[in-house]
Amino acid sequence: MKHWHKLLFISGAVLLSPQAQAHINSLSTGLLAGIIHPLSGADHFLALMLAGLLSGRLIHGRYLALFGLLLALGLGAGAGILLGAQAWTEGAILLSVPVFFALQWIKQDGHMKAAMIIMSLFMIAHGWAHGVEMGDMDKSFILGFLLTSATVMGLFSLLGAALKSRFAHA
Repeated sequence: MKHWHKLLFISGAVLLSPQAQAHINSLSTGLLAGIIHPLSGADHFLALMLAGLLSGRLIHGRYLALFGLLLALGLGAGAGILLGAQAWTEGAILLSVPVFFALQWIKQDGHMKAAMIIMSLFMIAHGWAHGVEMGDMDKSFILGFLLTSATVMGLFSLLGAALKSRFAHA
């Protein structure tokens, strides 16, 4: 197992605890709350980090994949606002992190595109939970939430591309 895979696995195991969920006692409202929220729980941050790492390994379509993930978050948030809480969302969020870890072992570009579709479906659940939370909040929360999400995924996408390049030449 490669060293960075071990690090990802151990980090996920440590951070997957009830305290890692930011959906309970969320920050209140507004742009700043939205900016901070994806960083306030390990489930959010790990999902964004892992999605970025995998998208960075795509040879073609990296930016389209990132846009698709961000769109899935936004659509999920809109659905959460309109349709309210659903029993499946928290379970999907908890399942997303181990699935995202498992998807990191995919090597072929074509399979990674399928993995990005799977990740997008889970990102809908992450966005949905945020939409439910913001039902009575200032709608600028979603802008901050999406900005931070895009930044985290984008930065980890760059890291994923760098890791792919480094290990391809090793």
